[in-house]
Amino acid sequence: MTAADHSSPALLAWEIYPEAGEQGCFVFAADRPAAVAAGAAELGIAPEAVESVLRMPEFDAFAPGPIPLAALLEQGCEYECPVCGCRIAQGARDGHGRVLSPVEAGDQVYCSATHAAQARHD
Repeated sequence: MTAADHSSPALLAWEIYPEAGEQGCFVFAADRPAAVAAGAAELGIAPEAVESVLRMPEFDAFAPGPIPLAALLEQGCEYECPVCGCRIAQGARDGHGRVLSPVEAGDQVYCSATHAAQARHD
């Protein structure tokens, strides 16, 4: 280990929520206060408006980010396709019983590459 290894603290994964039931975000930060500041900035709110700050050690390995969609789904995260409204979760299936192949595009998650492409053209 070099001196440089000790100069910057490790980035840890945190899940930030503005209020219960609201859309949250994941951030990487060295400590809780830095996570609150980063989460508030990402959510566009004041740091005082952050209601929940959870450590997510299962995502530390992905620092500095982003966290892969497969890892998020594996940990129980759920999304809604902005094109068709279907629920996207680990093992979720479409109306025909086929397992979804979700696609991440920008800050959205789509149930399929077809819907991701459709959204780009709308």
